[in-house]
Amino acid sequence: MVFEALNLKTPVRAIQGAFGSRISSFITQVRPDQVVNLLGHDPRSKHWNRLPTEEIKDIYNFLQRKTSKDRRESVAGYIEERMGPDSIAIGAFPSISIAFQQPTEFRSYGSNIPGAVGELLVDVSHSNVRILIDGLGRLTGALDLLDEGREDLIKSFFLPVTIYRSEEHTSEL
Repeated sequence: MVFEALNLKTPVRAIQGAFGSRISSFITQVRPDQVVNLLGHDPRSKHWNRLPTEEIKDIYNFLQRKTSKDRRESVAGYIEERMGPDSIAIGAFPSISIAFQQPTEFRSYGSNIPGAVGELLVDVSHSNVRILIDGLGRLTGALDLLDEGREDLIKSFFLPVTIYRSEEHTSEL
Protein backbone atom coordinates (compact mmCIF):
# COMPACT_ATOMS: atom_id res chain seq x y z
CA MET A 1 0.00 0.00 0.00
CA VAL A 2 1.34 3.44 -0.95
CA PHE A 3 0.42 6.43 1.20
CA GLU A 4 0.54 9.87 -0.33
CA ALA A 5 0.93 13.02 1.69
CA LEU A 6 -2.18 15.12 2.07
CA ASN A 7 -2.01 17.93 -0.50
CA LEU A 8 -2.68 21.22 1.25
CA LYS A 9 -1.86 23.36 -1.78
CA THR A 10 -4.48 25.34 -3.61
CA PRO A 11 -3.83 26.98 -6.99
CA VAL A 12 -4.26 30.76 -7.19
CA ARG A 13 -4.17 32.28 -10.68
CA ALA A 14 -1.71 35.14 -10.79
CA ILE A 15 0.67 37.27 -12.83
CA GLN A 16 4.27 36.95 -11.68
CA GLY A 17 6.62 39.85 -11.10
CA ALA A 18 9.73 40.44 -9.00
CA PHE A 19 11.55 42.89 -6.75
CA GLY A 20 15.18 42.02 -7.35
CA SER A 21 16.38 38.45 -6.94
CA ARG A 22 15.05 37.83 -3.41
CA ILE A 23 11.34 38.72 -3.66
CA SER A 24 8.76 37.60 -6.20
CA SER A 25 5.38 39.25 -6.44
CA PHE A 26 2.10 37.89 -7.73
CA ILE A 27 -0.94 39.92 -8.67
CA THR A 28 -4.37 38.33 -8.39
CA GLN A 29 -7.98 39.10 -7.41
CA VAL A 30 -9.81 37.49 -4.49
CA ARG A 31 -13.32 37.96 -3.14
CA PRO A 32 -13.18 39.57 0.32
CA ASP A 33 -14.81 36.51 1.90
CA GLN A 34 -12.00 34.31 0.54
CA VAL A 35 -9.05 36.35 1.87
CA VAL A 36 -9.33 34.64 5.27
CA ASN A 37 -8.89 31.27 3.51
CA LEU A 38 -5.86 32.58 1.62
CA LEU A 39 -4.29 33.86 4.85
CA GLY A 40 -5.30 30.92 7.04
CA HIS A 41 -6.62 33.30 9.71
CA ASP A 42 -8.86 36.32 10.21
CA PRO A 43 -6.49 39.33 10.35
CA ARG A 44 -8.96 41.79 11.92
CA SER A 45 -7.59 43.34 15.10
CA LYS A 46 -10.66 42.20 17.05
CA HIS A 47 -9.48 38.60 16.35
CA TRP A 48 -5.75 38.99 17.12
CA ASN A 49 -6.18 37.06 20.39
CA ARG A 50 -7.33 34.07 18.27
CA LEU A 51 -4.41 34.03 15.81
CA PRO A 52 -2.92 30.54 15.39
CA THR A 53 0.57 31.23 16.81
CA GLU A 54 2.38 33.69 19.06
CA GLU A 55 4.70 34.47 16.12
CA ILE A 56 1.76 35.66 14.00
CA LYS A 57 0.31 37.65 16.93
CA ASP A 58 3.68 39.36 17.44
CA ILE A 59 3.99 40.18 13.73
CA TYR A 60 0.51 41.76 13.60
CA ASN A 61 1.12 43.72 16.79
CA PHE A 62 4.39 45.02 15.31
CA LEU A 63 3.29 45.63 11.67
CA GLN A 64 -0.33 46.70 11.96
CA ARG A 65 -2.31 49.28 13.85
CA LYS A 66 -5.74 48.33 15.13
CA THR A 67 -8.54 49.43 12.84
CA SER A 68 -10.64 52.13 14.47
CA LYS A 69 -14.42 51.96 14.55
CA ASP A 70 -14.58 55.10 12.35
CA ARG A 71 -12.28 53.50 9.72
CA ARG A 72 -14.29 50.25 9.68
CA GLU A 73 -17.57 52.13 9.29
CA SER A 74 -16.12 54.44 6.63
CA VAL A 75 -14.90 51.51 4.52
CA ALA A 76 -18.18 49.62 4.97
CA GLY A 77 -20.11 52.72 3.91
CA TYR A 78 -17.85 53.19 0.88
CA ILE A 79 -18.46 49.58 -0.19
CA GLU A 80 -22.24 49.98 0.18
CA GLU A 81 -22.33 53.34 -1.62
CA ARG A 82 -19.84 52.54 -4.39
CA MET A 83 -19.96 48.79 -5.00
CA GLY A 84 -23.54 47.88 -4.21
CA PRO A 85 -26.37 47.42 -6.70
CA ASP A 86 -27.70 50.93 -6.07
CA SER A 87 -24.28 52.63 -6.00
CA ILE A 88 -24.18 56.40 -6.41
CA ALA A 89 -20.77 56.28 -8.13
CA ILE A 90 -18.19 53.72 -9.20
CA GLY A 91 -15.77 52.61 -6.50
CA ALA A 92 -12.55 50.62 -6.30
CA PHE A 93 -9.77 49.79 -3.86
CA PRO A 94 -6.01 49.63 -4.30
CA SER A 95 -4.40 46.23 -3.82
CA ILE A 96 -4.11 44.67 -0.41
CA SER A 97 -0.74 43.01 0.27
CA ILE A 98 0.06 39.60 1.70
CA ALA A 99 3.54 38.27 2.53
CA PHE A 100 4.42 34.58 2.48
CA GLN A 101 7.23 33.58 4.80
CA GLN A 102 8.28 30.49 2.85
CA PRO A 103 9.00 29.98 -0.86
CA THR A 104 5.91 28.94 -2.80
CA GLU A 105 5.80 27.11 -6.13
CA PHE A 106 4.64 29.01 -9.23
CA ARG A 107 3.63 27.18 -12.42
CA SER A 108 3.58 29.30 -15.53
CA TYR A 109 0.86 28.61 -18.10
CA GLY A 110 3.28 29.34 -20.94
CA SER A 111 6.95 29.58 -21.66
CA ASN A 112 9.51 31.13 -19.32
CA ILE A 113 8.36 34.70 -19.90
CA PRO A 114 9.10 37.19 -17.12
CA GLY A 115 5.83 38.33 -15.61
CA ALA A 116 4.20 35.13 -16.78
CA VAL A 117 0.61 34.19 -16.07
CA GLY A 118 0.15 30.99 -14.12
CA GLU A 119 -0.76 29.48 -10.79
CA LEU A 120 0.80 30.09 -7.43
CA LEU A 121 0.43 26.87 -5.45
CA VAL A 122 -0.42 28.19 -2.01
CA ASP A 123 0.34 25.86 0.87
CA VAL A 124 -2.68 26.51 3.11
CA SER A 125 -1.30 24.57 6.09
CA HIS A 126 -0.60 26.44 9.34
CA SER A 127 3.14 25.84 8.90
CA ASN A 128 3.18 28.29 5.96
CA VAL A 129 2.94 31.69 7.66
CA ARG A 130 1.02 34.26 5.60
CA ILE A 131 0.52 37.81 6.87
CA LEU A 132 -1.60 40.71 5.67
CA ILE A 133 0.92 43.56 5.44
CA ASP A 134 -1.28 46.26 3.87
CA GLY A 135 -5.02 46.77 3.56
CA LEU A 136 -6.24 45.79 7.03
CA GLY A 137 -8.77 48.65 7.17
CA ARG A 138 -10.21 47.82 3.74
CA LEU A 139 -10.47 44.13 4.51
CA THR A 140 -11.91 44.77 7.99
CA GLY A 141 -14.69 46.95 6.54
CA ALA A 142 -15.58 44.27 4.00
CA LEU A 143 -15.50 41.39 6.50
CA ASP A 144 -17.57 43.36 9.00
CA LEU A 145 -20.24 43.78 6.28
CA LEU A 146 -20.13 40.02 5.78
CA ASP A 147 -20.67 39.57 9.55
CA GLU A 148 -23.68 41.90 9.25
CA GLY A 149 -25.31 39.60 6.70
CA ARG A 150 -24.28 41.46 3.52
CA GLU A 151 -22.94 38.33 1.82
CA ASP A 152 -24.65 39.34 -1.43
CA LEU A 153 -22.66 42.58 -1.55
CA ILE A 154 -19.32 41.08 -0.47
CA LYS A 155 -19.57 38.28 -3.03
CA SER A 156 -20.26 40.77 -5.83
CA PHE A 157 -16.71 42.14 -6.15
CA PHE A 158 -13.05 41.15 -5.93
CA LEU A 159 -10.17 42.78 -4.08
CA PRO A 160 -6.91 43.18 -5.97
CA VAL A 161 -4.22 41.31 -4.02
CA THR A 162 -0.44 41.47 -4.29
CA ILE A 163 1.36 38.49 -2.80
CA TYR A 164 5.03 38.78 -1.89
CA ARG A 165 7.06 35.60 -1.68
CA SER A 166 10.60 35.22 -0.45
CA GLU A 167 12.91 33.35 -2.82
CA GLU A 168 14.83 32.00 0.15
CA HIS A 169 13.59 30.69 3.46
CA THR A 170 13.80 33.26 6.19
CA SER A 171 12.33 33.41 9.67
CA GLU A 172 11.31 37.04 9.20
CA LEU A 173 8.72 38.58 6.91
